[in-house]
Amino acid sequence: MRQTYHLVGVTTLPSYFVQQVLNTASVSQYLLEPSCNRLSSPFGTTYDGWMKGCTTQSLTLEYIKPTETTCYTLPDCTGFQCCVDASVIGRSFLYKISVDACKYKLTVGIEGLEYEQNLLTYKFGTQDKFYINGVFKMDYQIENLPIDGSYLLSVTLSVCLEANDDCAVQRVVASSLKLDKPTCTSNGQFAIPGFSLTDWKASKGLSNPLPEYAASLLMSDLNIAKFMQEPQCTIASPGWQSGGKYTKEPQCTIASPGWQSGCKYMKEPQCTIASPGWQSGGKYMQEPQ
Repeated sequence: MRQTYHLVGVTTLPSYFVQQVLNTASVSQYLLEPSCNRLSSPFGTTYDGWMKGCTTQSLTLEYIKPTETTCYTLPDCTGFQCCVDASVIGRSFLYKISVDACKYKLTVGIEGLEYEQNLLTYKFGTQDKFYINGVFKMDYQIENLPIDGSYLLSVTLSVCLEANDDCAVQRVVASSLKLDKPTCTSNGQFAIPGFSLTDWKASKGLSNPLPEYAASLLMSDLNIAKFMQEPQCTIASPGWQSGGKYTKEPQCTIASPGWQSGCKYMKEPQCTIASPGWQSGGKYMQEPQ
């Protein structure tokens, strides 16, 4: 027979009962020991609830100071982790999310359990969730802005101890938080290791010629979209010949005096055979006096 526990008029459970609750919920095997501490590194006392490990970007963070949650932005600016107090069971729990554009990897984690997703196959813009047996919950949504070179993160963290009641903790820690994609260190290799255009098209179900949206997606996947100029150059533009070789426009015209085809200058003659004093062959004969 299944046992059901109800927390009625309880502020904090005794430690022996906390362990029993966590065992019954089948989550104790994922718990970290010791648990995170909101007052200890990398967390601590802050004016807005955030400790800043990311110092190369100016992030617009949710104000979470007067709550049960303290968060820390990761030094590589790919995401953050949060320490959440569940006062009713007298314990804290660690949550983490990271979107690494250089490694093309999304990582979400709660306590000792982590999940990784390849960003090349991830469906951006969908409402996703990472739950541990319905007790620990992370609801998140990630938007990809390839032209802007950034991601938008929306994240809600929860600790739920009642199946048919409100969660003990439910906290929005990010609402369209903008994270700029870093400029990845170049080692002469593709951003996608072992990249093959043929394989890439096959993975997307594409064929030649690529539609415009697919070309933009390809540049985004290769991490070069942010370097593209708009408007782009065209071979038909003035000064460009077939093959994209630039040719300086001539400053002359064939119709100009003294110019032949190709704008090669020919000095105008100062005399002609028909001029007075000249015989056939250009030999000058002095006019008789």
